[in-house]
Amino acid sequence: MRADQGRRNTGAGISDMANGGIVLLAEDNPDDALFIQRAFKKLGIKERLVVVSDGELLKHYLLGQGPYGDREHYPLPKLILLDLGMPRMSGFEVLTWLRQEPALRHLPAVVLTTSTYSPDVRRAYQLGANSFLTKPLELTEFINALRQVADFWLTRCRLPEEGKTRERLKDKVIKLPRRQSKGGGG
Repeated sequence: MRADQGRRNTGAGISDMANGGIVLLAEDNPDDALFIQRAFKKLGIKERLVVVSDGELLKHYLLGQGPYGDREHYPLPKLILLDLGMPRMSGFEVLTWLRQEPALRHLPAVVLTTSTYSPDVRRAYQLGANSFLTKPLELTEFINALRQVADFWLTRCRLPEEGKTRERLKDKVIKLPRRQSKGGGG
């Protein structure tokens, strides 16, 4: 396993950020996490995959708390890959929390899970998932699915700039200009 998996995440340097940014994977199954890491490498995805083993660690990472406090080493991710069935804080709880955080709710969250249960799909979308992907059992299908996710979310899709998000996290308030009223009441 990589040094940046779960609690042992020691970070990589600035050079990793220059190589394309971060994809944050919340996955409690070490075998699945390792498989996804290998698939990223095989696909030549330039973004660094950072793995956390539960929803609480994902939350700490996104808020820059604890070991993730240095944004130079732990920048906000371009994409979140989220398992649903995790300890401490489930994927559903993460989605609920994430979509209530003004400075973070724009981050794309793709549910990547073994569940094919229709109510899980519906609930994930209701809570703000951007996409729901059931992990295929066949290796080739799974790699192709990851290729499509990466191509769309990391290459084709345009997202807000990280610098603007970082400023919002500092201020926690976005000030909008006041509208001028055009005389008269009403």
